[in-house]
Amino acid sequence: MQLNDRQDSILRTADFLGGAIVLETVYAMFPDVREAVLRRIVAKLVRRGALVWCWAGELGCKVFLTTHGDGKHEAGVRRWLKDPEAVRRALETGSVGRVKKLPPKFIHNQTSGLVALGISGGRAEFERELWRQRDGAPVVADGAAWPEPDRRILVENERMVGQSPHRWEQKNGLADRIAKSFRESETSDGFHDEYIVIAPTFLSDDWPDSLRELEKHVAARVVKNNHKNRQGCGWWSLDPGALDADPVWHSFPADSGQSPRPLPGIRSRRLSFEADHKEAAEIDRLRKARRAALTAEERATEDRDRAEAKAKARKQNQEREAASPPAGASIDTSGRASLTLAAPPHAGGC
Repeated sequence: MQLNDRQDSILRTADFLGGAIVLETVYAMFPDVREAVLRRIVAKLVRRGALVWCWAGELGCKVFLTTHGDGKHEAGVRRWLKDPEAVRRALETGSVGRVKKLPPKFIHNQTSGLVALGISGGRAEFERELWRQRDGAPVVADGAAWPEPDRRILVENERMVGQSPHRWEQKNGLADRIAKSFRESETSDGFHDEYIVIAPTFLSDDWPDSLRELEKHVAARVVKNNHKNRQGCGWWSLDPGALDADPVWHSFPADSGQSPRPLPGIRSRRLSFEADHKEAAEIDRLRKARRAALTAEERATEDRDRAEAKAKARKQNQEREAASPPAGASIDTSGRASLTLAAPPHAGGC
């Protein structure tokens, strides 16, 4: 199966998210691309047998499962569909319909991946990769976003089911890790992590504002552990019911003002390309109208010319890849691993 950059990025992202992906995550990966174009790409992957879809009631949308693993990750259709008959039907038809209740880890992976990819425009790392890179750390974040090359946002998806905010007080707990991110950098590059927390505000009558509780625990940890804080420190939060909104900044101290650098949300990133999307849609409409006016013979000639051009380009790509240096020959001089899952932006947004 011949894949383009976007198709390959979607499949690799699904592998890293446990063998599954939803359309909202695909949209977040490519904010510069029209949603209709991305839907067609996913539909093509389903037709080619690379993905199958099922309906997940917990998410209220279709979930697309991978049909093949990549050597490191199991195929999603076998990981999440435990019924052999459902697996067989999915592989044969491309769909399994409504599935039974999916485990909490599945929802957790999809939410964390959506936010990590969305606030960075497709440049992200996920929990599995962070565990491999942890270098002895007792805990890792649920994801990491790179909105700029010198800026990492650590994603913490705190669903808080049946739990209290007191667990944030523990050593290496969330409050402790956020407080440590406020310290002056011990390296010369001035690189600092920032945290974004996805947590429901209201937990119970005892904790009507969990984010306020987290602010208190962070402040207590700063007083206890930190010798010197950098200027403009703080952390971000997102409402789990509005994951596409702009993150909310929690400065430390609380009255110290706005964040040093903005962090647009998923919706804002997509809206910034709205003019490009409209222009591309108009170009697409004119192209379809022109093609509809052609005779059958003219359309056949055009299709043949396009197929020949694609075959020529494919051959040139293969020759270029054969002449390129072996994998691993390049060195990342930054000393930091960053996984770019989205293809580079294309002119015209499509």
